[in-house]
Amino acid sequence: AETISVDNLGRIYQSANRPNLIVLGIGDQMNHPFAQLRAALSKQGIAVEILTTPAACRTWNLLLSEGRKVAFAAIASKTS
Repeated sequence: AETISVDNLGRIYQSANRPNLIVLGIGDQMNHPFAQLRAALSKQGIAVEILTTPAACRTWNLLLSEGRKVAFAAIASKTS
């Protein structure tokens, strides 16, 4: 199973151009709440929006078009 942790996202939240929000795509289905990740990022002052990967892509593009300071990370969708 794929795992995303604060360590995995370290480059994002430690960068000089730190985002206000990370949009996280977690594959084709919402199947994990990522509560610990959300809490750890919150301690760093960063909000995270966790969505299916297709929805995360749409959300990220919309936020970028609004000029928002946002980062994107995703777990690849599995194919059979």
